[in-house]
Amino acid sequence: MKNFTISFKSVKVKNLNLLSCNARILIEGLLKNISVLVFVMLLFSVDISNAQNSKDQQRSSNLNLCLEDIPEPFLEQDVADLFVNLCDPGDEVIAVLLDYEITGQDGEGVGTDCSWAVTYTYDIYCKEISGDPLDKFIIDYDGGDDEAPELGKDAVIPTGETALNVCYEDRPTGPTEEEIAALFVDNCGNINVTKTSNFKGDDCGWKGEVMYVIEDDCGNQAEPILLFYNGADTEDPVLDSFPDDFEVSCIDVIPSAESITFTDNCTDGKNKASSSDDTSGLGIACEGGIVIRTWTATDDCGNSSSHSITITVLPAPPAEFEDPAGYSIDCSEVANHVPLPLGYSNGAQGACLIEGEAPGTADPFDGSCGQFDVNYSYTDECGRTINAIRTITVDDSTDPEIADLADYTLDGCNADWPLKLTTTWTDNCAAGGDLESDGGVDDGASQDGCIQYRLYTFTVTDDCGNTDSETTRVAREYDETNPEIADLADYTLDGCNANWPLNLTTSWTDNCAAGGDVESDGGVDDGASEDGCIQYRLYTFTVTDDCGNTDTETTRVAREYDETNPEIADLADYTLDGCNADWP
Repeated sequence: MKNFTISFKSVKVKNLNLLSCNARILIEGLLKNISVLVFVMLLFSVDISNAQNSKDQQRSSNLNLCLEDIPEPFLEQDVADLFVNLCDPGDEVIAVLLDYEITGQDGEGVGTDCSWAVTYTYDIYCKEISGDPLDKFIIDYDGGDDEAPELGKDAVIPTGETALNVCYEDRPTGPTEEEIAALFVDNCGNINVTKTSNFKGDDCGWKGEVMYVIEDDCGNQAEPILLFYNGADTEDPVLDSFPDDFEVSCIDVIPSAESITFTDNCTDGKNKASSSDDTSGLGIACEGGIVIRTWTATDDCGNSSSHSITITVLPAPPAEFEDPAGYSIDCSEVANHVPLPLGYSNGAQGACLIEGEAPGTADPFDGSCGQFDVNYSYTDECGRTINAIRTITVDDSTDPEIADLADYTLDGCNADWPLKLTTTWTDNCAAGGDLESDGGVDDGASQDGCIQYRLYTFTVTDDCGNTDSETTRVAREYDETNPEIADLADYTLDGCNANWPLNLTTSWTDNCAAGGDVESDGGVDDGASEDGCIQYRLYTFTVTDDCGNTDTETTRVAREYDETNPEIADLADYTLDGCNADWP
């Protein structure tokens, strides 16, 4: 074996004098993931006799390493291999890694990327020797991140802008802290960017700067970034609408300028544009003319835009007569009729309105029905004349009236219908007179058919075609059906030589009358049987309804009649044969 010495930045190593040549270069594990280590390895021989005092030997320094890059502890077996000469031949060296914590470099709290320290302590035993450890192997590491963030590969630091057409409110804010942070990389943790802005001015002129301080979680700072900006509002406002040219019918119906708003890149909401009218091209009402109307939008910085239209004002139109609709008058009004006036208007309003009524002149008219014309004429103050003709119709609009003839019933029964009826009629324009009906038409009958009806119609039409109709209903009692007597069957009186009944009783019915009971006459002899022992008497029932229709029925009554004594055949006296004969 050869002696060697190891020097580490941020590493303390104790008991290096006991390293064996079969340690399999533990330094490789020590160097794992430590990019800043500078070491010199020299082979040296190990003096086993010095093993007990080796725990006083150590090395220490700071490491520029992140928390996650702290060297891992050696395997216990690898550490045990360092002490092969500690135990007796045939005995086995055992190394036990004790529990450890990663703290800050001051030994307090929990280790972070910015400050960390860890001690790996191994107790060394011989397997065959019990009791306390025979030696210890201790490795101390400490360090932290002291490297500032660096600009990433292909990253470009942004620059400010000048002469911007931008409102003060919309002035650049520069990249976000996140965007600046994304340009940098750090060996351990987060990139933290603090952004500050300093601007002054208004919409019409402003300037300012934005500064970024870049540092990592451990406070290592990169070079700050400073961006400069300036600008002003140089943009004209924009009208929200652009009305078209239009025309109006009269000078006094020119509408007020509609309210037009405009938007501006630097002003919130809607702003009202100013308006003005140039009336130099406008004459009086009947002449018309033109008006030039202009809307102007101006923002707070003096930027402006405008829009103009032409309003054509028409002269007042000439008047026109309203529709000369004809009308009718009654024939009785012709003599005193005064034609209705006819209105005229030009349909305008205010200063351009021409309206009124013109009287009419009627043409002569004779007769009671027909038409005549009424003539109208009007000339306005400008000398424009209009004419119209209205036609008047003369008619008799009133129907004649027929004197009502009340419904009535003919006297008697089954009376003949009258050929026609007679009444009178009157009219507002005609003389009237007597009026005959038609011959009538059948108008049904009562439910039992005993009353018949006939409807007579009166119709009259005057000279102008007006018509009136009236009807009269005539009734008559009509019955040609005989009544019916309930049949009383022939019968024989009880007993012998009974008295004949004075009369018989039955009932009768009629299609038009109520009916009731009916008595027969006193009867008449109706002969006898051949031997004279049965006598017959014929009773007759007779009934007549209100219309003289008659029915007759008879009933034959019989009786046993005998007032003659019977005769006994004579039996001569005789004597019984023999003696002592029994009596018959």
